[in-house]
Parts: sequence; structure tokens; C-alpha cells
Amino acid sequence: MYRVMAAAEGDFDLSSVRFPISGGEPLPIAIAEAFQNRFKVPIYEGYGQTEAAPVVTLNTPVHRKLGTIGRAVPGVEVAIWDDQNRVLAAGEIGEIMVRGRNVMPGYHHLPEETAKTITDGWLHTGDLGKLDEDGYVTITGRKKDLIISAGENIYPREIEDALSQHPKVKEVAVIGVSDDVRGEVPKAFVIARDGVSLEERELRSFCQQHLARYKVPKYFEIVADLPRTPTGKILKRMLSAKA
Repeated sequence: MYRVMAAAEGDFDLSSVRFPISGGEPLPIAIAEAFQNRFKVPIYEGYGQTEAAPVVTLNTPVHRKLGTIGRAVPGVEVAIWDDQNRVLAAGEIGEIMVRGRNVMPGYHHLPEETAKTITDGWLHTGDLGKLDEDGYVTITGRKKDLIISAGENIYPREIEDALSQHPKVKEVAVIGVSDDVRGEVPKAFVIARDGVSLEERELRSFCQQHLARYKVPKYFEIVADLPRTPTGKILKRMLSAKA
């Protein structure tokens, strides 16, 4: 909706809007900036899960850092763990873990699933991210979406954020696809802005300027639309099936 509003034609009076919130999927910085430039009000990105009742972090008018999902709300703890359940230092990427009275005691009549999801009161979110020195959380992607290419970890959101800055790109989704040499490589599905032509060479050149070489997608596919849920969230599993 924010993407549509930022690009819609006509004049709109949003002077009464004070606290637009974004959640459910990553908010591209390009959309946040376009919305704020047009309507003079910032979007406050947050994060949560049903198992955490549901809000975990939120940017606020007092504490806001663009590109992050904010800081933990009162009464909630957030930490970053590695695969051995060790707490990682600020700036290191791992699984986002949540603890607090908001976290569920478990799944109803599903003890095995509960044991996989809750460790010593901490909720495994399945999302990858990092904490900065000020407690702001940045999501780098879903743990299951991590691309491991020739031993290097590649986070789809980093590529998506970079491509979203291209002036001809309307929307983008990145997944990992099989590769005989590197195991997995990134593939980008890109929607062009209305009324413009877009070629693969432009996207590749742009990525080479803004990303490390191993993160540049091996494949680009320019598409008219992307598979979505009824609420508009991109269904990457369907992209993986067709790739």
C-alpha cells in the first residue's frame, strides 16, 4: 500500500496521519524515502510474530533508524544466536531470538514442534538479522532463504535493497537456485517501473557497482508481476518452484 500511495497520481492530504506503521515483510528503503518525500511523514517499520503476541520491535518518533525494524518494545528481549545457540556480538548475523511474557508457552498439543521452537524461554523466529550497538535490529532474511554460494553466505535482502535503488526497478525478489559449480547462486526477479524498458545488462552493471562480486545475481528475469498472498506478500516458494 505504501508503494502504491507513493507512486499514485493526484494530490492527497495526509496531514492528519502521524504514525504509519509497516510490518509483515521488509520495507525497502527506496519506498520509505519516496513516501516520506511525498507526504512529509515517515513510515515506522516494526517486526513481530504470532508466537510473540505479536509485536517484538518497533521504530518510534523518538527512536527511529531507517533500514532497521527498530528496538525491542518494553518487556521484550531480543538477541542474536548462532547455530550452536551462542549469543553473537553486535554486528554479527545470526538468528533473531525473542524472550518475554509475550512469547507463547508452546504449540497446542505439539510438543516436538514446541521443543524445536522454544529454547530456555527463547523463541526461535527463523529470521536472520543483526543488532547494532544501540539495540536496533536489522533483518537480513529468512534462515531458510539464506543462499550459500561456494561457501559464502548471501542474504537475499541485501541484493533486493540494492536493486530497489535502481531508478527503473519497481519491485524485486531474490532467491537461490542450484548451480553445478557454486552449489547455489542468486537469481533476481525484477518488475520494471511502468512505462520504462529494462534490460538485464543494466541490472547486472548496477549490481556490480553496489555489491561484492559474489553477491551479484547470476540470473535476472524481468517479470510483469510476482506470486503473492492475498495480502500482497511475495511468495518466494513459488518462485523457487518455477526457477
